[in-house]
Amino acid sequence: GSFFSFLIDAETGLVLDKMPIGVGSYYKFTVSTNSNYEIILSDATANVGDPAPMPSINPIWENTGENLDGNPENVELGKIKAYVGTQDLLNQDFGIQQIPDSDPYFYDLGNASLYTTVRRLLTSDDLSPISGSDPEDGIKGYGDKFEITDLSGMNGNVLFYDLNNDGILGPGEELSVGDVLENYNPNLLSVSFEGLGSTEFSFRYTTYDVAEAVDPTPALYRVIWRTALPVEFVSFDARKHAETDVLLTWKTASEINNEFFEIQRSTDLRSWDIIGTVKGSGTTPDEKSYKYMDENPARGINYYRLRQVDFDGQFEYSVVRSVTFGKELQPLVFPNPALNTVVVKNLFVDEVKQISIYDRNGRLVKEHDITPNLELDLSGLPANNYFLYIRTHDDQEVMIQLVKVVD
Repeated sequence: GSFFSFLIDAETGLVLDKMPIGVGSYYKFTVSTNSNYEIILSDATANVGDPAPMPSINPIWENTGENLDGNPENVELGKIKAYVGTQDLLNQDFGIQQIPDSDPYFYDLGNASLYTTVRRLLTSDDLSPISGSDPEDGIKGYGDKFEITDLSGMNGNVLFYDLNNDGILGPGEELSVGDVLENYNPNLLSVSFEGLGSTEFSFRYTTYDVAEAVDPTPALYRVIWRTALPVEFVSFDARKHAETDVLLTWKTASEINNEFFEIQRSTDLRSWDIIGTVKGSGTTPDEKSYKYMDENPARGINYYRLRQVDFDGQFEYSVVRSVTFGKELQPLVFPNPALNTVVVKNLFVDEVKQISIYDRNGRLVKEHDITPNLELDLSGLPANNYFLYIRTHDDQEVMIQLVKVVD
């Protein structure tokens, strides 16, 4: 917007002169000596002889303070009081700048099974880094400063900032309202899809400029998607019951044309046996709860999954759950989520007979050699959820969920 510097007679309060000014420009008034004046910065319309306007500037600008003879003065923003004696009065400066602006984003990921996955806010993951702009500084992004101002729309999903850049999203790296990202690195900002049944997340952030001015209207970053399944699972759990049985329980948030659930069990993640069926609820927007009791689980590890079948014969599988009867292996996989390499801990290499990786549908995607340090190479796998299958020489088996992220 346009600004004027107004010369005001301090005694009468009337405009004596005015000059248009802008950022980096100068003004000059010729006045009588030995008199008191006020200089006002305003975008108001006033002419010579009119009462002095109020100091004001367009909301897209902000005052940064006045400077009198090179020294800060405790004067009203937009107004300088000056006494002119027998010498010229110089450096009666106004400080103004335009505030930065934060960029809003909206993404529709379409039909996607995102629960338990991790995506970085990068174009390679079909999202975008946060960004902004500033009239003085230009584009704001990598290396700049941003602040998270609102997380109320995350719906159980979680924003992480991998501060130590180790590929592990720890509890101390979960973002909260008010967290400031100094020297922002887009490769470190991720969203973990942990909101059961959620189909969108959103948050707000604001941008800082070099002068520490902040955008007063934070931008909205919103992402939506639609579940690829006709049945939207809220949960699926398997646990021991009375030390001899396995109780399977699951909930759905909504169902479309759901005829029945087929309960399947496996001991090796290769072959699956149908051990029962449970009738579905057809089409319903309401949350429904189901259960099934397996009264004849196998010794060792038992894997369970649901095959949800529509009235037209189409079907989808749930995630896999496991329950072990007998001595239970407890290996650890680190890091998880992982980029290209994981290490299996809490297990001796001479105990291991087989290490395999399966996708979420139980398909074998990789057989691993048994290396001395049990280090597994994931570089050839796309980012997704997987299951790490370990079998020992005494035929004990365990399956661990593994998340591979984009490097």
